[in-house]
Amino acid sequence: MFKTEYNYLELKQIQSAITSTKDSLTQVSLTTEQQANVNNAMSAAHVVYQRAHDYVFYRRKNC
Repeated sequence: MFKTEYNYLELKQIQSAITSTKDSLTQVSLTTEQQANVNNAMSAAHVVYQRAHDYVFYRRKNC
């Protein structure tokens, strides 16, 4: 189940975690298939972050 309500601090923490994970993964050796899976997962995480970010700022602006 995904959380649907986020505040700005939580979004910054999510963004930090995504960046930290990307940085960590550049330091390990992965097969092509593993790298593709990581790229897909990171893309999905970024989409979730972006949607939550947009929602928070839309809600702030319109409330």
